[in-house]
Amino acid sequence: QVDYETAQHRTVLIEAAEAGVVDFVSDLVKWGESVDYETLLGRTALTQAALAGSVDSVAALCWSGVTVDYQNKDGYTSLMQVVAAARVDMIPVLTSKGANPDLENKNHETPLFLAVSTGNTVAVSALVDCGATLDKENSK
Repeated sequence: QVDYETAQHRTVLIEAAEAGVVDFVSDLVKWGESVDYETLLGRTALTQAALAGSVDSVAALCWSGVTVDYQNKDGYTSLMQVVAAARVDMIPVLTSKGANPDLENKNHETPLFLAVSTGNTVAVSALVDCGATLDKENSK
């Protein structure tokens, strides 16, 4: 079954992406797995791959047509989730694949706002280096 979600809110594509099994990620997409499928917990393969630090899976998903700025039910993108999880190493990876560092979630928070609000100066620096707007006003 395509996009089957387990009781733990996981899919085969999420498992493969987290593990960095790039050939299997590509095969699953060819077989019909949705690259933008969101689980009931708001997880996507791109977010989980980025949180796991799997650069190769992120690249494979992007090559397969993933929506880099897909916003889950709370408006969070993969970039926002890696910032919130302090996976600073993945900020340039996602922005190099087209992630917008100025996009807002449903609370009108940008990735830069999330980094500042948690005191993560390394993430702030990485976001600025990747093009985040310093003087952006939120839309609220």
